[in-house]
Amino acid sequence: TDYRIVESLGATEGAPAAGTAELIVDITTTGATLQANALKVLDDGVMLKSEANLVASLSASWTSAHRRIAQSMLARIAAEEEARTNRAVRAAFRTVPSNLAAEAMSRFGVVVVASQDDEIAFHCPKKKIFDVSEWLIASGAARVAVAHLDYVFTSTNHLADRLEARLKGRSVT
Repeated sequence: TDYRIVESLGATEGAPAAGTAELIVDITTTGATLQANALKVLDDGVMLKSEANLVASLSASWTSAHRRIAQSMLARIAAEEEARTNRAVRAAFRTVPSNLAAEAMSRFGVVVVASQDDEIAFHCPKKKIFDVSEWLIASGAARVAVAHLDYVFTSTNHLADRLEARLKGRSVT
C-alpha cells in the first residue's frame, strides 16, 4: 500500500514539517493550528461539519426579557436557515405576464418579494432553481439572475413560535 493510518497521540500538525507525513486528517475548530503550522485544507477536504443543539428549559424562569432574547436569537437562526435553503431570483421581461407570480408560487413554492411591469423578484427553494430558471426563460424572460442570500428575516418565526407554544400558560415575571 501507499499509505499507512496511524494513531496520533498529539502534535500531529508537526509531522509534515518533520517529514513523517504528507497528509493529516484532523478535526479543527478555528483553523488556528493549521495556519500556525503552514498547513492547508484541501479543496475537497472538509469531511464533516459540526452541529449544535439548542435546548430550552421549560422549568426555568422565563421573564419577558428572557423571551425577547430567545426570540431574537431564534430569529437569527431561522433567517440563516431560510437563506441557506433558498436563493434570490430576479427575472427581466419586456412585460411580466399577469399570471406569472401566481403560477410561480403554485408550481415552485416561491415567495414573491417584488413585481414591476418589467421585472419580478422572488425567493426560490434552492433545489428548484434550475427548473424555475428554465421556466422563466420559456415564459419570456430575457434574463434570469440567481443570487445567494445571507439572511432572510420574516414577520413570522416558526422556531420562536414553537418555544412560545411550549411556554404558553406560564406566568411571566
